[in-house]
Amino acid sequence: FVIFFFIPICIVVIPISYIILSFQSKGKFIFIQDRVGKDERIFKILKIRSMHDIELSSQSMSNDSLRIFPFGKFMRKTRLDEFPQFLNVITGQMHVAGPRAEWLDLHNNYYKKIENYKLRNNVAPGITGFAQVMFRYGHDEEDATEKLMFDIYYIESWSLWLEIEIGLRTVAIIFGKKGF
Repeated sequence: FVIFFFIPICIVVIPISYIILSFQSKGKFIFIQDRVGKDERIFKILKIRSMHDIELSSQSMSNDSLRIFPFGKFMRKTRLDEFPQFLNVITGQMHVAGPRAEWLDLHNNYYKKIENYKLRNNVAPGITGFAQVMFRYGHDEEDATEKLMFDIYYIESWSLWLEIEIGLRTVAIIFGKKGF
């Protein structure tokens, strides 16, 4: 249902984003990166590129980074850069809601250091999720540990009402431009 709601929005937003991005930054429009999904399967996540230099390390980037161009900052705040992930949902690699699909390097690091981190891979990752709407963008192991508590709550307490709450909070973040 959510995908069918967002398809018309994507049909409008993605071409406009492409035009604006082509004026602000050279390079590929879609950014593809390996992420860890359900049962620790590696898959390619799709995002609209929001940085001048698309090569990323496993270090977290903030919106204050000089690499993020002006429209890229707007896309991150409003989550427009996430829209291509609806293709990941259609192909079954992701769900609309679930734990964040983590970079392979970060996943491997957190898996070794954070107790029960593996539990988040019992479900498909999501474009949005309870940890994403309840906690800031994680910057370190301490933040990842905090977000894990929200992910485990989501997995253990899943309900239609929790999905609706996540959806409403995501919409509030998008329209309030409170992204990180």
